[in-house]
Amino acid sequence: MLSPVKTPIERFSNRVGFYERYPDAALAVLGDVLRPDSVLADIGSGTGISSRWLLRRSSRVYAVEPNDAMRERSREQPGLIHVNGTAEATGLADASVDAVVCATAFHWFDVDAARREFARILRPRENVVLLWNIRKRAASALQEGYEQLIAEFATDYQPQWVCRHTL
Repeated sequence: MLSPVKTPIERFSNRVGFYERYPDAALAVLGDVLRPDSVLADIGSGTGISSRWLLRRSSRVYAVEPNDAMRERSREQPGLIHVNGTAEATGLADASVDAVVCATAFHWFDVDAARREFARILRPRENVVLLWNIRKRAASALQEGYEQLIAEFATDYQPQWVCRHTL
């Protein structure tokens, strides 16, 4: 019997452990833009890997995550403010954050709705930081074959996703 198709929010519930291996080095790029008094919204925060790192460098972090299993793992980190929300409806107050950070989650968002929500929750003249990994699609015959399999069989794969929006 086939298991039911899961929504993008639900499909990662059984992959919580995988996200725990996300390297701190990927987040080091933020070190120059964060201030100790920053209030941040980590959107699509998952298990809280990026949220934990951000909390060490700012005063307050809202870990916004719609997946219950991911958010529960994130609760193991004291000091985070956990929010059951999405990029399009964070539940945060107007002009309440100094920066919005999305670590490898932005490709799941409805770009137009997320852009409006980010503009609403950001204080004037503040930043949105998007981080994600880029695979070398033509690095080897194996990688090319893998990409071909994903393109053919994945239900939600969007190769060459590009953000063309500004706040």
